[in-house]
Amino acid sequence: SKLIGVSFQQIQKYENGNSGLSLQTFLKLCLILCVHPDYFFENFAFREDSFGQIEENLEQELLKIFRSVQNEKTKKRIINLIETLVSDFDE
Repeated sequence: SKLIGVSFQQIQKYENGNSGLSLQTFLKLCLILCVHPDYFFENFAFREDSFGQIEENLEQELLKIFRSVQNEKTKKRIINLIETLVSDFDE
């Protein structure tokens, strides 16, 4: 819970379905778990006309989170992590 900045009780609410995740928290979890967000949507069908907008929203949220990081070393580590994740999916 400390890694994503929410209380243990909030994690329980997510697990029980009593509370929804914000996109920012979801993306943090993906980074922590080292999984691409698509992993959770493998069996979810997006309408073709809306997919571009959904992808754009995820990109904007990721950029917003990245820009909020103050430490340059941390930013470089995030970039390295994302590059590693992407290369794992391309293999």
